[in-house]
Amino acid sequence: MRDKEGLKGLGVIVVGVAAYGVVVNTALLFAMMAPLYLLSGPVRGSLGIVTYSIEAFGRTYYSPALDMASFLSIIVITSSTLNVAAGLAVTYLTLKRKEPHIIATEALMASSLTLLISLGTLSGIRRIITYELARLTRSYSFTSTAGAVQVYSVHAHALPAATILRGETYLLLTIPYTLATVVSYALVLRNAGRAEVLKKESLKE
Repeated sequence: MRDKEGLKGLGVIVVGVAAYGVVVNTALLFAMMAPLYLLSGPVRGSLGIVTYSIEAFGRTYYSPALDMASFLSIIVITSSTLNVAAGLAVTYLTLKRKEPHIIATEALMASSLTLLISLGTLSGIRRIITYELARLTRSYSFTSTAGAVQVYSVHAHALPAATILRGETYLLLTIPYTLATVVSYALVLRNAGRAEVLKKESLKE
């Protein structure tokens, strides 16, 4: 009876970790695909990682650096997508079997580790965005035909996605999740070993 209660409690833990991972990685996917900043002034538009739409002084603005950031984002997006899929699979299998599935829980842990691996890529992407933002949000001065100097400023308004992808926020979201998947996998392995011992003892009797 105690063993069945332990399995039930462990199943709740695993489902909770998987559900938390789905929420975290869905938020990361949103942040990767949504605009990070809105620009206003002589340079206006939206600046994001996957895509950007900027008009500078009436002309469409193109940036090879931002295009590179968009290409690199495939790594982070793939990682988060795998984590969402793993979280949903673990939740489904655990609820269906009424107990944790070892292989599925292992896959959940492995996919969570890819978030830490993609941290370096995301750091590089953030540096590109920061550099381009600094280039765009500066003061521009022009001399009119009358000889007067006119100064125009570009303003950037940070959106919620920019907060999610800050270094400290990203770590606060991903590290607890990764640690939780490792702990839950260790608990599942321990529980499986205990069940095997109990099975052998029952056979001896």
